This record gives sequence, C-alpha cells and structure tokens, in this order.
Amino acid sequence: MDVTGGDRGDGAEDPQTDGPRLAVLFWFYHEPEICAARLRHLRALNPDTPIYGLFGGSLSDAAAIAAQLGTLLDDLYVYGEERDPVWKHRHGDQLIAAWHRDRGRQLVWDTLVVVQWDMLVLRPLAELFGSLRTGEALFSGFRPAAEVADWWGWLNPRNPERVVDRDAFQNYLRDRQGYEGPLWCCLFIVVCLPRIFLDRYVEAGHPEIGFLEYKIPTLARAFGIPIREDHPFKPWWAADPQTKGAPDSDRLLNAVGADVPREIIEAEGAAGRGAIIHPFRQHFPSVPARTLLEGVFRCRVCDGPAETRHAAREMMFGRRDPFTYRECSACGCLQIETVPENLADYYGEDYYSFGDLDAEFADPALRGAYGERVRALLTLPEAEALAVSHADMRRPLLSLRRLDLARRPRILDVGCGSGRLLYQLRLAGWDAVEGVDPFLPQDVVYANGLEVRRAEIGAAAGPYDVIMLHHVFEHLPDPLATLRAVRGRLAPGGLCLLRLPLADSEACETYGVDWVQLDAPRHLFLHTKASLERLAERSGFRIAEVAYDSYDLQFWGSEQYRRDIPLFDPGSYRWGQGAPLFTPEEIDRWRARSVALNAEGRGDQAAFYLEPV
Repeated sequence: MDVTGGDRGDGAEDPQTDGPRLAVLFWFYHEPEICAARLRHLRALNPDTPIYGLFGGSLSDAAAIAAQLGTLLDDLYVYGEERDPVWKHRHGDQLIAAWHRDRGRQLVWDTLVVVQWDMLVLRPLAELFGSLRTGEALFSGFRPAAEVADWWGWLNPRNPERVVDRDAFQNYLRDRQGYEGPLWCCLFIVVCLPRIFLDRYVEAGHPEIGFLEYKIPTLARAFGIPIREDHPFKPWWAADPQTKGAPDSDRLLNAVGADVPREIIEAEGAAGRGAIIHPFRQHFPSVPARTLLEGVFRCRVCDGPAETRHAAREMMFGRRDPFTYRECSACGCLQIETVPENLADYYGEDYYSFGDLDAEFADPALRGAYGERVRALLTLPEAEALAVSHADMRRPLLSLRRLDLARRPRILDVGCGSGRLLYQLRLAGWDAVEGVDPFLPQDVVYANGLEVRRAEIGAAAGPYDVIMLHHVFEHLPDPLATLRAVRGRLAPGGLCLLRLPLADSEACETYGVDWVQLDAPRHLFLHTKASLERLAERSGFRIAEVAYDSYDLQFWGSEQYRRDIPLFDPGSYRWGQGAPLFTPEEIDRWRARSVALNAEGRGDQAAFYLEPV
C-alpha cells in the first residue's frame, strides 16, 4: 500500500559515484514520536541520502503514521497484510520483499541500509559503509549456522517445530535453488542489502518457511552474492557460551530485550566507539549525533562546527529558565543545543492564535469591509495599497503581494492557528485556501467555507500554488524535511513563502541573548540568509527574493529584556497598550530605524520567496 510518493528512479547506475548509492530502509511498527527523533538524527547525519519508510504496524494506524512521519521520509510504504506480531518477527523478510516488489524497485538506490526503529545510528552512513562495493551484502554476526546450532533458539535441535521449519527451508533450497551447501545465519541488526539480492529474492518467491536470520544470509550465499565480512559490527550473542559474561561495553549490538544503558552509549561515544547501538527504545538527547562521537557540536543545518555558546532565558512569559544556543561558524545559524522534552509547556494558553472567527465576523458589514480592504491591499498599485487603513494581519497580507495570487489561487497556510489570515483571504474572494496546524484543538470548518485541519503538512495532499509559513519555520525541529515536504506539494510554477526572524540582523548583533526574537526555547532555529540558502539548495529550491519587514518590536522588546521585563509582564510596553516604558520620541526613532534596516537588508525578520529548481 503506497501512502506517500517519493522520487522515482530506474535503478540505473549513476556514473558519478564510485561506490553504491546508499539508501535507508527505516523499518518500524509503532512509537511514532521515537521514530520521528530517529529520523531527524538520520537526516542530520545523512542530508543527501534518501530515507524510505517500511511500516509494518496495524493498518488502522497507517493514516496517522503518514501524517506524523510523512515529512521525515522520502517515501513511505505500508505493509498491506494484517499479521500478528509473532509472524512479522519470524518472517520480516516477507515485509522487505513486499516493499521491494511494490515500491523499492522504482526508487533510486544501489544498496539498502536497513535501520530498525529501535536502533541508534551515530555516524554518517557513507563513513560506516563507504568501503562497500556495489552488489555486496553485509550482515552483523554472519557465520555458519553449525556454530550456533547447539545454543541458538531458532535452530534448537530439541524443538520439533524449529527442526521442521529448518528442514522445510533446506528442502526449498535444494529443490528450488539447487543449493545444497550449509546454512548461514546472522543477527539481523546491521544489514546492507544490494539491489541484485532483493531482485533475486522477489523472483524466488520467498516462501513462508524458516526464520529471516538464517533465511536471508543463506539465500545470499545461494544467489552468489558477495558478503562483506571484514567490518566492525560484531554483535553480542546472548546465548553464546563464549561471550555470555561480556561487559556492557561489548553489548552495543545485541538482540535481547533490555535497552543498552544510556550511560554506556554516552561513554562509548565519548571514546569514539559505538557508531551503531541496538536496542535503544527511548528518546535520546536532541543534539546532532556526531557530537557524541567527536565532542564537537555540529550544526543541524549545514553540519559545520557550532561551538560558540549563548546562554539565553525564557522571557516571553517570565519563566527565566536557562537554555543554551549554539552558533554555527559556517552558516551563522543559531540553534538550541537540546530541545526540552517539555517544550509544549513553554507555549502558554495565550500563545496560540485560536479563536471563534465566525463569531467575531458575524456582522455582514464588517465582513464586507474586511473583504474590500484586503482586496485593496493585495491588488492596488503599491503606493495606493500602502495607504489603505487595515492593521489586522497587515504585514502577512502585504507579503502576499509578490506572489501574484491572481495566477496562484490555491494556497496552503502551514501553522495557521485559527486561520485568521486565510479567513480574510476568503472574505476577499480567494476560495481555494486551506490551513493545517497540529496544535488546533480540532478540525474547523467556518461558515464562509474555509477549512483548517488539525494536522501536519504531511497530511496535506496538494498540489498548491502557494505554501506559506508565517513565523512558523523557526519553531520546527526538522526544517529540511519540512521544505522537502513543501517542495513535493507545490504545483508547477508554485512558490513557497517563509516569514521568519533572522540572526544576521542588527538587533541580534546588538542585543545578543536579550534579542526579543531569540525567544528561547520556542525558537529552535534562528536562521541567517546563508543557512536558508543551504536549506533551499538541499530541498530543491532557490531563494528568488527577500523582503525585510521588521518593525519597532526588535528595539523596544529587546530593551525590555535587557531590563528583565518579560514581554507579557504587567509592566510591559506591550505594543503601546501597556506600561509607558518608552517615550513617543524613542518609539518614533525605532520605527524610523526599522525602515532603514529593512532597506539595508539588516532588519530582524523578512519574507523569503522560494521557487523550485
């Protein structure tokens, strides 16, 4: 069952690459939050490697899984048969074969690195498997089955069911494959499968006999597939009499039930070992994985060193909790060092823009006036539009002028809140608009026909002429995956609009951690033009235009923080509606300075217009 589409390929050799083109097959059944964290780690380490998903869980969960994880994957395949977990454990090869038959043969890769959801991969795949040759397979623990037959449960000669299963598989090998050699086995943890093997495997019919940990490596031998044996991925066999008492540091790859202890992972990482860990089913610190192994914090955007620390505080609501941000020396992006597990707690009840718009706009005269003013802002010549008196959502609306909405009417607003901007567009005559926001209490359909859904962008089908994110992008934990999801949902000639705060601004440089738009810990990334250019390039976009739209908040808000006054404090200036902290002359001066900074490209926020390439 295909849930999301990905880039297709014909499987032909790429003449530009020396070794095989690697791809990840991320194999999972449940725990979508942990899977999301694993996928972000994988993407950060392997930005240019496709990650294909194989979901083997309940079919009733498939739609929710696609919505939660679709943006983190280049393609998602759902195994289409309802089978019990025991069968899926014994016959996992059936799931992989179905993936290849229905999807994998059309995707771009030469060698598939199977990554199970309960694995931690802490180094780039090119570094771990760069010496593999095209057509080679790799199995952790690959060895003759005769070496383990006396103590390995799956070949237990004292278990009649296991003996019958083994004999049936050997008969299949002899009768269907002409193979009378010995059985081979592995611990199916670190596994690399070449395309030619899965092609042969699907053609062979892969019967429901045997167990995948001796079935797959033995068939690789039967098919004449070269198998790489000189590699560092030596698993711990729990029942092996020779290794039963091994220390924890030798059990980083094992197939028993207990997780590898977190302290062992960190210690081995600090010592430069432990590039792959299995099993580990917990959340792991949201820092770049290479940090654990190199002792250098790596930028999540460009993988450059980000060793400069900035000690920030939560100041919007006055909690004053401390957070460390890192500054990348390559692209300049500021990013939170560790995303707090309780991040949702830092969004107060008043933070989200959720309200009953139908009740607010119940008056037909008000709806008509709004519609006329919004149309004027978007369609009149610039000088006349700027003279229109309309303060509600003014900056977002003005940012839409460059999009030529007469030609691009199908609009998706990601992180739309209650949909206030879209509601106004609908009043002004744009009917093909919709919004998604995962923090909505529920889906909403307004009286004017506008629909906003409680969903991520992965649930939006498209295509759209415009996909816009207004001060949302900086909150997202995986900006690259988001832009790739946007790219995949744009119609030909479509554009992406990002409005966001910028770290390469005068306000950030002047006020440092007191800069009001740093907004720890809610803003996970404070981008620069350079970091956005890198993200755009890696996601199939180019920045076509930048329009700065900063205003006086960058000054009075930052001045407040310098005085230890939170934004929503009773003593806050609060956009002129609160305490008289500043004189009218100061506010006028800051407004004039904001206009000048925007003209110079030094304001602290801007609209970026991205077009596909």
